Amino acid sequence: MKSPITLPALPENRQFIAGLLLGVTGSFCFAAKAVFVKMAYHYGITALPLLTLRLIFATPFYLFALWLDKTPWVTSKRDIIAAIICGFLGNYVSSLLDFMGLAYISVGLERLTLFLYPSFIIILSALLLKIPVKRSNILSLAVCYVGILLAFTSEMHLSTTPEKTLLGTLLVITSAFSYSFYMMGNGVYGKRLGTIRFTALTMLSGTIAIITHYLMEFPLLDLTHYPPEVYVLSFTMATVSTVFASFMITIGISYIGAGLIGIIGTIGPVFTLGLGAIFLSEPLTLLQLAGMVLVILGVVSVKK
Repeated sequence: MKSPITLPALPENRQFIAGLLLGVTGSFCFAAKAVFVKMAYHYGITALPLLTLRLIFATPFYLFALWLDKTPWVTSKRDIIAAIICGFLGNYVSSLLDFMGLAYISVGLERLTLFLYPSFIIILSALLLKIPVKRSNILSLAVCYVGILLAFTSEMHLSTTPEKTLLGTLLVITSAFSYSFYMMGNGVYGKRLGTIRFTALTMLSGTIAIITHYLMEFPLLDLTHYPPEVYVLSFTMATVSTVFASFMITIGISYIGAGLIGIIGTIGPVFTLGLGAIFLSEPLTLLQLAGMVLVILGVVSVKK
């Protein structure tokens, strides 16, 4: 059964252009997330309350999209539970670790480190699903890790607190590892439940988890005590870098396919490095740029 949320019919050549534009724009919006986080940190907010605000602002949009989808729920409780677990790992564990890591490292290193998740998917698929790793992918993974090492070396050289740089990098690596489970689940249960339902369920699961975590540490009213700039940045991050970005990528995939959208997504670190330099005055070094090129080459060359 098809969802009543249908995409406009476009000629084949216009579908390619539309998919390309949506992929590039969605990648840019995703890339801006780390910049919004860093800017919000300047106003005294920390990772947990900032992520809580982001999910509170974003969740209503996904629930509205879920409400618009009127097709029957032809699925099992097991699929729904799996989606909830994916949301816990991807929208709570992974996001919180990522936000925590951003307190210690640059947005450029964070974005490059997150790009390790395809390598984790390949490794986990080999260990858990017994899918053999292709020889060509071993080289691709090696290129990715060398790229991350170059960017990390550059940041360690510039850092006045190398132990915090190491901590931040480890947090983001763990975030990428957790996110790889979410992506593996998306590939299976996203097809069974449908993209909109899977996304809505995972967002709701992550929101419940993060709010529960927040309430265990702080009173809910503490979320109302931040400067106005924090709420503007949180709402912008929730809409531009979360809701709009995810739907643009989803629609782009429907037009030109996941493979091409994945390749387009590798320009994300380029956007992030540029935005970090412009809005956060983060330095651009030759080692960072070399690491970025290697990571992109490694990700693009990975074969299914």
